[in-house]
Amino acid sequence: MAAEQEKPHGREAMRAKLDGQLGAEFIRERPGPGGQKLQYVSEADVIRIMNDVFGFDGYSTAVLDVPSPWPVNEISDGKWEVMAMARVRITVYVDGRQVSREAAGEGMMSGTRDRLMAMGKTMKEAETDALKRAFRQFGELLNCVYDEEYLVKLSCDDEVGRYAHQSNLGR
Repeated sequence: MAAEQEKPHGREAMRAKLDGQLGAEFIRERPGPGGQKLQYVSEADVIRIMNDVFGFDGYSTAVLDVPSPWPVNEISDGKWEVMAMARVRITVYVDGRQVSREAAGEGMMSGTRDRLMAMGKTMKEAETDALKRAFRQFGELLNCVYDEEYLVKLSCDDEVGRYAHQSNLGR
C-alpha cells in the first residue's frame, strides 16, 4: 500500500511554510520617524503568501470592528489629520478544523487637504495593519520582518540580499 501523500495545504505543509522566513524580495523599506528605516511586507504580498500557505479556499478574513466616528481633526488651514482603527479575524480551515486569529490595526494620515480621501486611506491602512498582525500569530513566516538579527543577515548577504539559510524561506 502506497504511503498517503500530504495535501499541498495540509497541516504539516502549512506548518513547514509558517515556520520559515521570507526571502528578501518580500521585504520593503520606508522612511520612519527620526530618519530610521522601517521594514514591511506589502498587502499584495501578504495575500499572495496567505494563498500559498493556506490555499485560495483554505482561509477567510473578516473585518470585525470599525469604530465610528473616526477621529478627524482640522490641524491648520484646511489640512486634516485622520485616524482609524480596525479589528480583523483570519480563519484557517485545516483538516476539518477552523483556527482563528484576531488583531487590531491602526492607520493615520496627517496634513492632507482631502478629508474624504484621508478617511478612506486610513481605513485601508488600519485593515491592512490588522491583517498583518493577525497573520503574524500563525507562525514565524511574517513575524521574521520584526527580527533584527534576520534583517541584518538579509541586508549583509552578498547574493542580492538573500538570507544565508535559504532552505527555510517562504518562496
